[in-house]
Amino acid sequence: TEHLEYQDLTTRCRCGERTQMPEPRSETSDPLLDLEVAMTLPALLFGIVLSSAYGAAFHVWKGGSLRRLVLYLLFAWLGFWSGHFLAAALEWRFFEIGPLHAGPATLGAVLVLLVGDWLSRIEVTRP
Repeated sequence: TEHLEYQDLTTRCRCGERTQMPEPRSETSDPLLDLEVAMTLPALLFGIVLSSAYGAAFHVWKGGSLRRLVLYLLFAWLGFWSGHFLAAALEWRFFEIGPLHAGPATLGAVLVLLVGDWLSRIEVTRP
């Protein structure tokens, strides 16, 4: 069973006012697993559109077939949302658009697109 420490959630500050204390955390909780992501539907849709635009723009730049476009879209989505959730977990704050961590998400999308494209072009030769 998980042991939680509860305290009085209000306390008096030096000036005599009552202030609200933060909710207690579990002793065994991992901060990466304890994320409270307040993602709104518009932010989610904007993230999907933005990451899809990154994948499509990468396809225009690199070229390729419809299969490559689908691959680039998958890479962009994976990198974008990985960057977003990593930034939320590590509390990185730059270029935020509402609840969306657009800066780290963009960096994640670009990184996964570049590495994924490079890895997808490796040809295996058999002796």
